[in-house]
Amino acid sequence: MSKSEERRLRLEEYKTYFETHDESIKEVASKFKVKERTFRYYVDTYGWQRGVALKDIDLKDIEKDLKQGKNINLVKQDIKTKLKTNKEGLVKIYEAQTLSDASDEILLKAMSQSFIDKQIIKTALVGKSSFDILASIAEKPSDHAQLVRLSKDLVGMFSDVKRAIYGRDTDSLVNIINNPNITLEDASVLSDAELKSLLTQKPTFAKV
Repeated sequence: MSKSEERRLRLEEYKTYFETHDESIKEVASKFKVKERTFRYYVDTYGWQRGVALKDIDLKDIEKDLKQGKNINLVKQDIKTKLKTNKEGLVKIYEAQTLSDASDEILLKAMSQSFIDKQIIKTALVGKSSFDILASIAEKPSDHAQLVRLSKDLVGMFSDVKRAIYGRDTDSLVNIINNPNITLEDASVLSDAELKSLLTQKPTFAKV
């Protein structure tokens, strides 16, 4: 590949990222380790538009779809379709990864704290329910331990997401896991205030 071709592809990569993200020239230049003045020259010279591919993508609509239970993969695909429609001429070698990364970031922004809290609670309840069933009927709980491990991993994943977005650790889930009166259905209809109360109250333990 010639140097001119390498430069062209590099500029296309910069442009693709800049037009699929709502980030400043300074932020994008820093990401690609390019001098801010140089990147600004590219933007002005070639007419790149910050976040132009994000038009018609409403975070509130995405959050509404998620809260109504729409499959997260379908929501992500909808976002990718809109991004692709709004950003015609994506270079093929960057298209798939750029669309995937950008749609993931949009999904994260659309996930409100209450939504993430509910997912943490639901996932914890899956692990709790599985554990309770296995503890009562399974002679070899290790045969089914994978589901419990996966549930715990998912709790950790959502905790990491929440920590990344809100900059603080997730509240303790011990009280939820140890509360026999909270069901999956109960958690799904709790109000934001009730969820917050449930997440922050001190855990209680049954007397032995």
